[in-house]
Amino acid sequence: MTIEGHSLKEVEVRTELIFRQNQWQFTKSAGRDLVFEKPASRMTDLAYGGWFDRTWMRARVRIRALGAAAVAIECEVRRVEDPGHPSLEETKRISKTRKGPYQKLLEEIKASFRQSG
Repeated sequence: MTIEGHSLKEVEVRTELIFRQNQWQFTKSAGRDLVFEKPASRMTDLAYGGWFDRTWMRARVRIRALGAAAVAIECEVRRVEDPGHPSLEETKRISKTRKGPYQKLLEEIKASFRQSG
């Protein structure tokens, strides 16, 4: 997705705001990538996790400049089993058919710039 007329920093700040408003926790940044996590739904827990360990979702948002007047933003989401356990943590990319809610977050970020002018 492309956002025009705004700086990298503006897009980073707005991205963090929108993800937080949607119950995602900011965990770290790596260069221009922002990483957010939140507990998976109970249905995801039952399907992929266990009865005792929670499954989490981890979103890595990549933000990069496309010249002087545009910024590209994309999101890769992974399901995380046993998060925080260095030897047990396992991540799996979610299928393309399940990306709708995460694409909507990016659309919400872009729309927020149109609303604010």
